[in-house]
Amino acid sequence: MSTFASFQPAVAQRYWQAIRLDDLEAAVAVIEQDDWPLFDDLMRLPAGFDAGVHALLEIFGVAPRWRRAPFPDLDDARSSGWTPSTASAAGSSDP
Repeated sequence: MSTFASFQPAVAQRYWQAIRLDDLEAAVAVIEQDDWPLFDDLMRLPAGFDAGVHALLEIFGVAPRWRRAPFPDLDDARSSGWTPSTASAAGSSDP
């Protein structure tokens, strides 16, 4: 399942369209330009990858970022205004 499916489905759709067309160069480009930078950003977050995914869901208006204890959330200071480096590459200028 694509990490982008929940908040920027166009990225997942570009990837699967490339796979359906057997355009492996385009599929690899999505991975290199979108997936890897996003994963790099998420892995550097102090609360971890999953907390970052929850923060993205909130930033894109899908769901609140809060997770049940004992799992840490990104606090307001870290979550507010945080936009992964892939937001512009993924075709969205809106966080």
